[in-house]
Amino acid sequence: QGLTEVFYVQQKLLKHDFSCAGQKGHSRGRLCHTSMVRAHSTILIALALAAPLAAQSAPEDTPPAIIEGSVINIQNSRTIPRASVTLLRVKGTGSKSQRCDGSGHFIFKNVEPGIYRLTAQRQGFFSDERKREYQPMLEVGAGEHIKNMAVRLMPAAIVSGEVVDEFNDPVQNVEVRLLVIQMKLGQMYLRVAGKAITDDRGQYRVAGLHSGRYYMVAEYQTANATMTLVRTTLEQQLAEQVKATKPSDPLMIERGPEIPEPAYTYPPLFYPATADFQQAQTVKLNPGDEMSANFLLISAPVAFIRGRVTNGMTGQPPKSASVSAFWTTYMEGDGLPAKVSPEDGTFEIRGVAPGTYTLRASFTEDKQA
Repeated sequence: QGLTEVFYVQQKLLKHDFSCAGQKGHSRGRLCHTSMVRAHSTILIALALAAPLAAQSAPEDTPPAIIEGSVINIQNSRTIPRASVTLLRVKGTGSKSQRCDGSGHFIFKNVEPGIYRLTAQRQGFFSDERKREYQPMLEVGAGEHIKNMAVRLMPAAIVSGEVVDEFNDPVQNVEVRLLVIQMKLGQMYLRVAGKAITDDRGQYRVAGLHSGRYYMVAEYQTANATMTLVRTTLEQQLAEQVKATKPSDPLMIERGPEIPEPAYTYPPLFYPATADFQQAQTVKLNPGDEMSANFLLISAPVAFIRGRVTNGMTGQPPKSASVSAFWTTYMEGDGLPAKVSPEDGTFEIRGVAPGTYTLRASFTEDKQA
């Protein structure tokens, strides 16, 4: 557009006669010279104005960048095939994600200039965002081709084993948990880092574990089979009524048969074979370890915990109270819940394993806990 305007100014100036040939007199010559100087100045000004306009109209050419590299096993420096790699832009848009090839190689094309973080994921491995070699940061310029970027992963550890009873029979529905020590408000507690449930062969497998030291605990899930049976019965009743009734008819679910308490259960154990956390042993896992740890559970008749909740200020039973039993105070959780009577505050916890428990009660009265 600026060049067009210059051409127009030149055409307009050429229409004037600036030739001094055949003119007489000094004043006439000076007038001719002045006109030519003005015309020349006008052209220069038009060109000066046209230059920025031309620069603005021309698009900026910022060629995209290319980033390529490999995902590396930090333990043995081998590449990890088919890992998922993410190019995460720190500010703004432009993040990308892709899958490595069979050689663990990746390439990102058409990358906009900016600051990025590279991360990788692969089943059986883990990353550590606190260390730069796991998640490198890089600044990418226009048209830059960055090669040989290494994103490292650590192979995870695995713990597996079996749980049997005193008759060497496999025990199903046992939850095996791996625990790590953490501090919270000056108090030590055990945080769950991984867990698995034993199958019908009594076997379990916990994968994806970081290297470190762990406590292990095996706890029989007494209510698993009971709750599954109740849920299945209700679902069957509901499905049968939906088929047999009209859409406008109300659905009525009858109360199922009362399920008796189991005759026996298994007390929980810390590894290798103790109910006391103070006597428990830790297991040490290195990157890529596959460790075996077995449990022997001894069956015992079920026990009951009964009691009564009272308001310490009034001596009367609170209107709404909750009571739970904990077989160890080191693990977080809701414990074993009790059935509390709102009339007299009596409670009962059924089907627990013999042992020592800590009871915790709470209630709310007049909107105060």
